[in-house]
This record gives sequence, structure tokens and C-alpha cells, in this order.
Amino acid sequence: MITRATERWMAARALYESERPTLEQIAPLCGWSVATIKARAKREDWRRPEPVAAGKVEARVARVINGLLGEIEALGIGTGEGAVGLDKARIEAISALMRTLEKIGDITRENEEAKAKEKQTKRDADMAGFLKRIDERIVELATGYARELVRRKPSG
Repeated sequence: MITRATERWMAARALYESERPTLEQIAPLCGWSVATIKARAKREDWRRPEPVAAGKVEARVARVINGLLGEIEALGIGTGEGAVGLDKARIEAISALMRTLEKIGDITRENEEAKAKEKQTKRDADMAGFLKRIDERIVELATGYARELVRRKPSG
């Protein structure tokens, strides 16, 4: 059975391994001292992810999703020998993780849509620039041709 403390430790580990918060930031959220969290992190070999360059949102989102999926798998859902029954706390933990994954999916889709709109706007602006230059060239050629026609007045 997963206790409330176990859930808090799982959340603390997920926060720590997600790259952003420090142990000093996690401690007040969890209600444990920094030393306690450091000792547990060392004992369980918690690992910080490699830094990701700003703008590498997709890699960061993928890493968070993998971490959440790992947490879901760690809940021990399954059948057969060693399967752990589901209690209310487990179901709530799974539900919270699934909602988080759904939100990440929504955010990712919104980011992709925004990028697509931005690209379309840039393409439209580029096309407008090309059309303007073509229009100016047509006017320039027409003006030149009109001058040529005026210089060559027809006889008679």
C-alpha cells in the first residue's frame, strides 16, 4: 500500500529529477529538511537530468513525459504474482499523473500550432515582399516601354 509519505517522496523525486527545482526549493513544499531530502536522494541515487539548451522544449517535454510514465509504472499496476492492489491513494496518484500528461499534450499541441502560425505568417510576409518587388518591376518595365513608344512616334 502506498502511504501519503510515499506519495510525497515520489513527488519530491519527480520534482528533483525534472531539472528545475533545487533541494532548497523542494524542502518547504514537502515539509522535510534539505538534509533529509539530500540523504534520501543519495540513498536512492536520484539523478539530475543533463542541462538542456533553452529552446529545446521538445526534449524537455519528452523527458518530463518519460519521468511521469516511469512514475505510473512504478505504481506497480499489473496482474499476476507481485501485483499490488489499487487503493484510493494509488488511483488518485495515477489520475493526477494522467491529468499532468494530458496537460503536457495540450501545451505541446498549442506550441506546435503557434509555431505553425508563426511560420505561415513569415511565409506570407516573404510572399508579400516578393509580390511587391514583382509589381514594382512590372511598373518599371511598363514605364520604360511607354517611354520607348513615345520616343518612336509612328510616322504619318
